[in-house]
Amino acid sequence: MLTGTGVDLAPFLGLTAATAFLGRYRIAFSVVGLAVNAVGVAISVQTLTRLTGRAGA
Repeated sequence: MLTGTGVDLAPFLGLTAATAFLGRYRIAFSVVGLAVNAVGVAISVQTLTRLTGRAGA
């Protein structure tokens, strides 16, 4: 148990490691997020177009 003054520091060290890992791949995560959002928008537009029967919905 990593302790300072009776406080368990392991969760904070894990959070630091996760932040370092995610920071390293920040651009990749952003690109994947944008791609997933674009797919969601395309599906939404397709669904709305099909349900309303109009191309300009």
